[in-house]
Amino acid sequence: MEPLISVIVPVYNVEKYLRKCVDSIIAQTYKNLEIILVDDGSPDNCGAICDEYEEKDGRIKVIHKENGGLSSARNAGLDIASGEYIGFIDSDDFISPRMYERLYDAIKRAGADLCKCDFLRFSEGQDMEEAIAEETLAEERVYCGEDVLDAFSNGGVTFVTAVNKLYKKELWNDIRFPYGKLHEDEFVAHRIYDKCMSIVSISDCLYYYLQRSESIMHVYNIRRLDVVEALCERTEYFIASKNYIAAQIALNGMLFAILKAKDKLDFTVKENKRIFLERKKQVKKIAKKLFFKKISNKSRIKILSFCISPSLFKCISDLLKMRREKREPK
Repeated sequence: MEPLISVIVPVYNVEKYLRKCVDSIIAQTYKNLEIILVDDGSPDNCGAICDEYEEKDGRIKVIHKENGGLSSARNAGLDIASGEYIGFIDSDDFISPRMYERLYDAIKRAGADLCKCDFLRFSEGQDMEEAIAEETLAEERVYCGEDVLDAFSNGGVTFVTAVNKLYKKELWNDIRFPYGKLHEDEFVAHRIYDKCMSIVSISDCLYYYLQRSESIMHVYNIRRLDVVEALCERTEYFIASKNYIAAQIALNGMLFAILKAKDKLDFTVKENKRIFLERKKQVKKIAKKLFFKKISNKSRIKILSFCISPSLFKCISDLLKMRREKREPK
């Protein structure tokens, strides 16, 4: 008997997209699923749609709760999930029919704790028949031991985001998403990977991510500073565990995140300026802590320049990038 996979779907104000999302889960070639639809106090007809699906498919469980945000909804699903494995899907996205079959098969072959696939971004109205690539057996790579955190730290967004993965359930035993935060995946991803003995990455694009123009992630406001807070926590986490290579990579992301905020935020709003200065002070404190650890001279130069001036840090970073590009073969 195949192990049970619990698929957690937070649902809020996505009446237009929900059926396509749920239908894509029901149609999985991997059949032993527990599909948990978490109606997060949605003001539209999503709650009724969830109940309709629960009546049609015995694998579906519905939770109706007061609105608490994406993290709250995912956590509610985690609290009742009974599967040996956990997956997350956002309710305006959809997945390939073979996604969980491919992810589980790769985990089984590698004896891994987690498997990630690639995802395909698309916009409303885009012809998905043209956009979706052939789902053949593609590149598969296994990371073990220290290589797990190296892969995570250098791997980019597909390693961070929660939705394109299959996890052993025990990875989530003492981890939950932070309430009320944007970039919630950034707060937990490093802690998940740090618990993995091995992971497997497959290059198949099996998750289809809808980029909505009205999404909050397309508007830069003060809440986007949550990513700075998350990267501060990550840098401190790796400093505490003496993983200074991972700490330097997290630091670099943290410095560029605060630089982006400096350029994007409206500082005529006093609250924006107050929170930005708090975050900037926090970043400097953590950067100074890392400065005296076993790190590269390049990282020390970045830290020193940032503490003098974020603008100087940007100039130094641009110069280092230009030197690197000149050295790289064309």
